[in-house]
Amino acid sequence: MELLRALSSSPEGLSPGAAATRVRVAPSTVGNLVRAMSAARLVERVRPEHDQRTVVLNASKEALNLLEPVQSR
Repeated sequence: MELLRALSSSPEGLSPGAAATRVRVAPSTVGNLVRAMSAARLVERVRPEHDQRTVVLNASKEALNLLEPVQSR
């Protein structure tokens, strides 16, 4: 949940390292979470046009819809 909150509050997306720092977990933990959350269509991995070697993580529309009721509290 914390990873989705971090991604939803960053419209430009976060690198996996920045996401790990933001939610205070190890980068390998973020990698495992992203794999599972990508399979569930909650996180999108995007390769920026300017640097195809990097990945930016974004919350999917499905994830944002799931977070909406929780964040409005």
